[in-house]
Amino acid sequence: MDETSQPAPMPPKTSQAGDYLQPAFWAGFCSGVLTGVPVLSAGCCLWMAGGGTLAVYFFQLMNGRSLQRPADGARLVMITGMFAFLVWSVVSLLSNVLISRGFWNFVNSFNEQFQKSMPNDPQTREFMAWVSTTDGMITMFIFVALSFLTAHVLLASLGGATGVRSFNKQKPN
Repeated sequence: MDETSQPAPMPPKTSQAGDYLQPAFWAGFCSGVLTGVPVLSAGCCLWMAGGGTLAVYFFQLMNGRSLQRPADGARLVMITGMFAFLVWSVVSLLSNVLISRGFWNFVNSFNEQFQKSMPNDPQTREFMAWVSTTDGMITMFIFVALSFLTAHVLLASLGGATGVRSFNKQKPN
């Protein structure tokens, strides 16, 4: 058999955006639910990092190949962290509202706890007065949301880096 009759080898499959979305969504969903449920949220850092590792595993299962470059893993787990943050936001809010038996009961209990936790000095009263305004609430909401988004993405990245490294180990012969 001569060399010209053999088919040319297939070029390596390049990564498409669709390759990343499905594993990232399902891993983010699992991580977000576990992080958002009140009792299970005690292990939130574990669930966030685990979501990144799970995304790498789901990618390998769904695409039949593992991620080779750390940059691919970083892209996958950043998307995973964003999905996990969105799911966590919904699950956490709904579970807290259900536990408080209504939205306004939740808001009132949150305000009571916030008031009890603050020392009673002039700067604190000034801060509380500012937070009670619309601008203060919006600013605090954005600050807290960005903090949690950053935590989800960074901890998922940690788990994803661990997953890429673990799933690419050479198997002994």
